[in-house]
Amino acid sequence: MNKSVIVFGPPGCGKTRAAQRIAKHFGLSRIVDGWDGRERPQLIGTLYLTNQVPPEFHDGRRAYAFESLPKSVRG
Repeated sequence: MNKSVIVFGPPGCGKTRAAQRIAKHFGLSRIVDGWDGRERPQLIGTLYLTNQVPPEFHDGRRAYAFESLPKSVRG
């Protein structure tokens, strides 16, 4: 299973609508929508969707702006 991924973007940009495609793209099995950044994310297998730009991650987590994902994934 892959490491978790955080996808951020403004409200209404399509993160939730595309969540299943994004999770599949990264090989993730769980989706947490509306992550507020207060809780430490799980290390393995979770897609976190948020409106906030996350802090830098130094332990191998990945964070992507929704608009930077391939168009085929965004829908």
